[in-house]
Amino acid sequence: MTRSTPLPRRLRRAVLRRQLGGAVADRRPRGVARAVASWVAPARWPPSGSTRAAVLDEAVARGDAEAARIVRGETAAASRPGAPEALRRAAAVEVEARSLVGRERETELQVARYLRGELPRAEPPAPRRPGDTAGLARAAAERLRADGHARPTIVATFPGFHANPFSRLMELAYPRHGLAAVDVATVAEIDEAVAGRDGGSYAAVLHVNGPDRFVQDIRPETEADVLAAADRIVAQLDAWLAAGTSLITTIHNGPMLRDRRAPAEQRVSQAIVDRASLVHVLTALTPEALDGWLDLSKAPIVHVPHPNYDEVLGPPVDRTAARGSLDVAATTDGEGGEIVVGLVGSLYGRKGAIALVEAFTQLPDPLPGGQRVRLLLAGSLAANGEALIRASCDDERIITRFGYVSDDDLPRLLAALDVAVVPYGQYLNSGWLNLALTAGIPAIAPSRGTAREVVRPGALLTFDPDAPGSLSAALADVPNLATPRARAAARESVAALDAPSISERFVEALLETTSGTVRS
Repeated sequence: MTRSTPLPRRLRRAVLRRQLGGAVADRRPRGVARAVASWVAPARWPPSGSTRAAVLDEAVARGDAEAARIVRGETAAASRPGAPEALRRAAAVEVEARSLVGRERETELQVARYLRGELPRAEPPAPRRPGDTAGLARAAAERLRADGHARPTIVATFPGFHANPFSRLMELAYPRHGLAAVDVATVAEIDEAVAGRDGGSYAAVLHVNGPDRFVQDIRPETEADVLAAADRIVAQLDAWLAAGTSLITTIHNGPMLRDRRAPAEQRVSQAIVDRASLVHVLTALTPEALDGWLDLSKAPIVHVPHPNYDEVLGPPVDRTAARGSLDVAATTDGEGGEIVVGLVGSLYGRKGAIALVEAFTQLPDPLPGGQRVRLLLAGSLAANGEALIRASCDDERIITRFGYVSDDDLPRLLAALDVAVVPYGQYLNSGWLNLALTAGIPAIAPSRGTAREVVRPGALLTFDPDAPGSLSAALADVPNLATPRARAAARESVAALDAPSISERFVEALLETTSGTVRS
């Protein structure tokens, strides 16, 4: 780009409008592109100005490849699907895709769909107005009273996993014991859910599943702002407890936030376990795994493992038909056979999908035994979505089904898989692992975390996330897991973890540890 001394803003705007207006009037796309190149560079123009937005929109509207490249450069940081910058980037990507063919063109069009927010998504929970949560809590309490529970208990579940069956499985035994879950997503909704206790209509328990959600929306300027925000949350916790609400927590993960909010997450997480009547861990090694971040030495810990998914998976799907729908060979043996490894579910950055793609591309094709290995990636994308699409579409062995996986599609994808991969760099528990084991799918998982505790040796290969090449080496050994014996061992790993029994154990622990407030 040409460099020159910046003009005063008012003059810049006037010159730009003349230059752009003339180019548009004369239908000169390259003139538009030159206007963008000359005036939209961040060093020369306000990065969020309306004029800049108009220039970018006009540039891609002309359909000129040069302008599209400039727009892509100017919107490189766009990551939130559906946002204005992402929509401009999507339009530019589509312009450039017109000159491509085959897999490259499909990749760019997939990127454009992602940026526009057009990939399949889970149905969002219905929006709530002030007072809606209180109404839900009262109605749930009335249903319990009608069923013979004179003193019902409302469990405010924060956050509720509306698109994930985990919470519903853990709550199967609630009604029999006079409990009802009300999902809450904000502090205001928690307030409404527990407020009914003041009128004596029900007892209240706050069940925290994700302490990071208390602080994820803060935008601190300084470290002092971070800690002040954490202190406000802790004060709110204390107010709920002082009013008679019980507090329990389930520890799913270690630290989730890596930016300036991390100290607030740590402080709130520690405050919760210090105040909780019950600290539920899904993996027995949780205190050891989180040592140094969370002090659980005095916490009232109860270990109740993650349930299997028998209650929600439904009948098995024909395996040959499922593999055929993905254009995969029916057999895994010898020359012509194909072994399908995969990751299904959330493909967010911390899930390690890009690391899995990088490791997969190092595999020989075919393997020494003659089989080919195929990789299935299916699930919702987050801020790293564009990078993952581009990385995974370069290799024709990789099968992608980006976007939310519906309940109808999930059994078919599981039936096609031979080996599940849990490529997480840092993890404690994994619903994906338990889901795969429920379907009788052996796994490759990190050497730390829940896998060694849950999975039988014959159904597991481990790798070290910190050792270069370790995941690739494990992937190269997949023929040892693509066997009927390994599939049987996978299923046996979780066969005894039926959700009704697991839920009963959890509710018994909840009632025992909160008896001073719940039954008072």
